Formats: sequence, C-alpha cells, structure tokens
Amino acid sequence: MTRTEQLAYLRAEYACLLDQLRTLRSEFEVLRRAHAPRRAWVAYRQRMEAYKNLLANHCIALEWTRYPPCGRTNVPSPLCDTRVAVEWLLCPPGGLDSADRFTPVVLNSVDARTTSKGKAPRIVYQQGDHVCTMFSSPEEQIAAAIEYINGGLERGERCLYVCGEQTPDEFRVELRRAGIEVEREEKRGALILITKREGHLKGGSFGAAKMIEMLRGAVKDALDAGFAGLCAAGDMNWLLDDAPGSHEILAYEALLNHFFGDPTNKALGLCQYNRNTLPAKILDTCMATHKHIRITDPMIVENPFYDCPSSRCRTAVMGPM
Repeated sequence: MTRTEQLAYLRAEYACLLDQLRTLRSEFEVLRRAHAPRRAWVAYRQRMEAYKNLLANHCIALEWTRYPPCGRTNVPSPLCDTRVAVEWLLCPPGGLDSADRFTPVVLNSVDARTTSKGKAPRIVYQQGDHVCTMFSSPEEQIAAAIEYINGGLERGERCLYVCGEQTPDEFRVELRRAGIEVEREEKRGALILITKREGHLKGGSFGAAKMIEMLRGAVKDALDAGFAGLCAAGDMNWLLDDAPGSHEILAYEALLNHFFGDPTNKALGLCQYNRNTLPAKILDTCMATHKHIRITDPMIVENPFYDCPSSRCRTAVMGPM
C-alpha cells in the first residue's frame, strides 16, 4: 500500500467517524428529550466509550504517519492536525507488506484520577508501568520528563532521572522553569539527577543485569527512606556512545518489563528515545519491548508493536535457567 493510498484510507475513515459522531450527538438529544431510563443511558455511554477508543487509536495512527517506524520521515501528514480515529496503524516494524495483518487495537481507558491539586490529568502513570516516549526536539523531551517527574513527586515517590542530552544542571534549570522546587526536592531526597556515567554506563560499560540490580537497590533505598516507591526515567542517548555491552539493550528492556511488572517492586519507568539521532534498529527495539507508549496528546496507550521475546532475552543475559 502506497503512502497516497494510506492517506486516502485515513480520509475515508475520517468521514466515517464524523458520521458516527453526528449519529451519537443526535442520539444524545433524543435520549435527553425523552427522559430516557438509566439502562438506555448506560448503553449510550458504552457506545461513546467505544468511539473514544477509536479516537485514541487514531492518535497512534497519526504518530506513525508522521514518524513511521519504517522509513522514518519528519514530513508531516496532511492529517496531522485532526483528532479522528481509525483502527488501523501505519508502517509496522515488518514493513508495509504486513499491512494486511493489522487487527483492531483495544486500548485501556486513560486513568482520570485527580491529582493532589484537584485537576483531572490527561495522563497518569502508575507503579508497574514501563513506558517509552520518542521525541524529536529538546522541548518534547523535557515536557515529557517534567510531566513524569511531577506525577512521581505528587504520588510521594522518589524520582530518579538519568540525564543524557542535558547535564543535570541544565535539567535543573528546566525543572525550575516548570515550577518544581528543585533544591527542596533534592534536599529531602525526593529528586535524584545523575549522568549516564553514574547510571547506564557506570564503570565505563553497560550490563543489563547490572542495571537491573542498580534499580533494585534504588527501590529499596527509596522505600527505606519513607517514599512510596521509585519513579525512574532515563534518556537513552547513552546508546550513541557504543560502549561495551550496549548490544544488551533488547535484553535490558525485556528485563525491565519483568522488573516493573513485579508488584513487589514499587516502581515504574520511562525510557526516552530520540527519533532523530538513534539508529532505526534501536528505535525498533524500543517499539518491540514497551507495552505502553506516551504519545503527544499527552496520553498513554497500549503499544500495538509490543512483541518482546522475554524468555530469550532473559536467557541471553542470565544464562539458561
């Protein structure tokens, strides 16, 4: 399927979804005027939820139209400013020839719990999450990181951020601009900023198992200090250094799924990948190993490209069980 055909398909789906929205609005007016019983409203709400899931799916479709995992172009789609939905995704890691294998994606509802400030966030992280986000500019990266750290501080977690494209001092400046009291949070141990040489590349090399143990220790330290858990995040820019052990990135991301998915580990993680600087192979690894993606609405959605060979990855690092 050519790109022109893809966009034509999206336009056709857009027209269908507009018709669905008009029908839902008309149905709402009929129910309102008829003072419909509760069961009728429940059925209507279910149809509206299904429509909202379609809208969420389209956010992924637009993301991959603008920045497809295969071919990777920064040329925006003519549809990039719309907010319609299709149960169809572009450019899977297997290439365009696999487009006929697409199936509808069922998304979990975005958690709309209120924060301590009383506002309903458009995105809420929670312990157990292992999320990736791709960015094309420092502004995108910093916005995602600040949003993530703010949530961790509000939940009473210790926030650990491994800097990459910015130094810790540069990142502190951005946090202050966002209204975070950096000195206060660092003094009480709620915010820890480190460099890649203190994190992923400590000792001059990378090791998946070594990094998991470091995170395990960080969780224990956070809990011992009275925090609710560990809110960890990192800029994956360190992969450009091609340090010894970097080939273990696939195994590392797979092991993180087990680590964060274990309820005894009171932790969550966010991995930030630069679309413009990291090689396509690494970006495909990112897409294959994260169950959830943060997209730019902002919103967390299930990753339709998640396909982690976790048992093979564990064996690659730990050896046969």
